[in-house]
Amino acid sequence: MEKQYSQLAVRDIDSRETKSGTDNLSAFPTYFAVKKGMENLRAQVILHGLVQGVNFRASTRSEASRLGVGGWVRNLPDGTVQALFEGEKEKVEKIIAWCRKGPPGARVSNVDIAWEPYEGEYKRFDIRYGM
Repeated sequence: MEKQYSQLAVRDIDSRETKSGTDNLSAFPTYFAVKKGMENLRAQVILHGLVQGVNFRASTRSEASRLGVGGWVRNLPDGTVQALFEGEKEKVEKIIAWCRKGPPGARVSNVDIAWEPYEGEYKRFDIRYGM
Protein backbone atom coordinates (compact mmCIF):
# COMPACT_ATOMS: atom_id res chain seq x y z
CA MET A 1 0.00 0.00 0.00
CA GLU A 2 1.44 3.37 -1.04
CA LYS A 3 1.51 6.01 1.70
CA GLN A 4 0.18 9.44 0.86
CA TYR A 5 2.56 12.39 1.23
CA SER A 6 1.23 15.89 0.77
CA GLN A 7 3.56 18.71 -0.30
CA LEU A 8 6.64 16.65 0.50
CA ALA A 9 9.41 15.16 -1.55
CA VAL A 10 10.45 12.06 0.29
CA ARG A 11 13.71 10.48 -0.74
CA ASP A 12 14.28 6.87 0.15
CA ILE A 13 17.86 6.75 1.46
CA ASP A 14 18.44 3.24 0.13
CA SER A 15 17.24 3.74 -3.44
CA ARG A 16 17.90 7.48 -3.94
CA GLU A 17 14.49 7.83 -5.56
CA THR A 18 11.79 10.30 -4.63
CA LYS A 19 8.12 9.58 -4.15
CA SER A 20 7.35 12.57 -6.36
CA GLY A 21 9.26 10.96 -9.24
CA THR A 22 11.89 13.70 -9.57
CA ASP A 23 15.25 14.14 -7.92
CA ASN A 24 14.97 17.95 -7.69
CA LEU A 25 14.41 18.29 -3.95
CA SER A 26 15.22 22.00 -3.83
CA ALA A 27 11.82 22.73 -5.38
CA PHE A 28 10.06 21.52 -2.23
CA PRO A 29 9.80 23.63 0.95
CA THR A 30 9.93 20.62 3.26
CA TYR A 31 12.25 17.66 2.87
CA PHE A 32 13.03 14.75 5.11
CA ALA A 33 14.73 11.44 4.50
CA VAL A 34 12.93 8.17 5.06
CA LYS A 35 14.74 4.88 5.41
CA LYS A 36 12.92 1.82 4.09
CA GLY A 37 10.50 0.41 6.65
CA MET A 38 10.70 3.48 8.91
CA GLU A 39 7.42 5.13 9.85
CA ASN A 40 7.32 8.64 11.28
CA LEU A 41 4.51 10.01 13.38
CA ARG A 42 3.50 12.76 15.77
CA ALA A 43 1.72 12.58 19.12
CA GLN A 44 0.13 15.22 21.34
CA VAL A 45 0.21 14.03 24.95
CA ILE A 46 -1.41 15.32 28.16
CA LEU A 47 -0.02 13.90 31.40
CA HIS A 48 -2.18 13.91 34.54
CA GLY A 49 -1.24 13.37 38.18
CA LEU A 50 1.68 14.75 40.15
CA VAL A 51 3.57 15.95 37.10
CA GLN A 52 4.48 19.55 37.94
CA GLY A 53 7.21 20.53 40.38
CA VAL A 54 8.99 17.17 39.98
CA ASN A 55 11.42 18.04 37.16
CA PHE A 56 9.11 16.45 34.56
CA ARG A 57 9.79 18.93 31.75
CA ALA A 58 13.59 18.85 32.05
CA SER A 59 13.61 15.07 32.38
CA THR A 60 11.33 14.73 29.35
CA ARG A 61 13.60 16.99 27.30
CA SER A 62 16.64 14.94 28.34
CA GLU A 63 14.98 11.60 27.49
CA ALA A 64 13.52 12.85 24.19
CA SER A 65 16.89 14.26 23.14
CA ARG A 66 18.59 10.97 24.06
CA LEU A 67 16.09 9.09 21.87
CA GLY A 68 16.29 11.57 18.98
CA VAL A 69 12.67 12.71 19.24
CA GLY A 70 11.72 16.29 18.33
CA GLY A 71 9.00 18.46 19.84
CA TRP A 72 8.32 20.32 23.07
CA VAL A 73 6.89 20.04 26.60
CA ARG A 74 5.14 22.61 28.83
CA ASN A 75 3.15 22.95 32.04
CA LEU A 76 -0.54 23.82 31.72
CA PRO A 77 -2.47 25.98 34.22
CA ASP A 78 -4.66 23.03 35.30
CA GLY A 79 -1.65 21.14 36.72
CA THR A 80 -1.12 18.82 33.76
CA VAL A 81 1.86 18.65 31.42
CA GLN A 82 1.43 18.81 27.65
CA ALA A 83 3.98 17.46 25.19
CA LEU A 84 4.28 17.09 21.45
CA PHE A 85 6.55 14.34 20.15
CA GLU A 86 7.67 13.89 16.54
CA GLY A 87 9.92 11.29 15.00
CA GLU A 88 10.31 7.62 14.21
CA LYS A 89 7.35 5.59 15.44
CA GLU A 90 9.43 3.34 17.70
CA LYS A 91 11.17 6.31 19.34
CA VAL A 92 7.93 8.24 19.88
CA GLU A 93 6.39 5.14 21.45
CA LYS A 94 9.45 4.82 23.73
CA ILE A 95 9.22 8.41 25.00
CA ILE A 96 5.49 7.99 25.65
CA ALA A 97 6.20 4.78 27.58
CA TRP A 98 8.80 6.69 29.61
CA CYS A 99 6.24 9.46 30.28
CA ARG A 100 3.81 6.93 31.79
CA LYS A 101 6.24 6.68 34.71
CA GLY A 102 8.14 9.96 34.45
CA PRO A 103 11.08 11.08 36.58
CA PRO A 104 11.56 10.15 40.25
CA GLY A 105 8.94 11.95 42.33
CA ALA A 106 6.32 12.02 39.59
CA ARG A 107 3.08 10.06 39.89
CA VAL A 108 1.40 9.84 36.50
CA SER A 109 -2.26 8.87 36.86
CA ASN A 110 -3.38 9.15 33.23
CA VAL A 111 -1.92 9.80 29.78
CA ASP A 112 -4.09 11.18 26.98
CA ILE A 113 -2.61 10.62 23.51
CA ALA A 114 -3.74 12.14 20.21
CA TRP A 115 -1.90 10.54 17.25
CA GLU A 116 -1.34 12.85 14.30
CA PRO A 117 0.35 12.65 10.90
CA TYR A 118 4.06 13.40 10.95
CA GLU A 119 4.85 16.97 9.90
CA GLY A 120 8.63 17.12 10.33
CA GLU A 121 8.28 20.45 12.13
CA TYR A 122 10.61 19.73 15.07
CA LYS A 123 14.18 18.45 14.82
CA ARG A 124 15.08 19.14 18.47
CA PHE A 125 13.22 19.02 21.77
CA ASP A 126 12.49 22.16 23.82
CA ILE A 127 10.77 23.24 27.00
CA ARG A 128 8.08 25.85 26.41
CA TYR A 129 7.10 28.42 28.99
CA GLY A 130 3.69 30.05 29.21
CA MET A 131 0.78 29.48 26.91
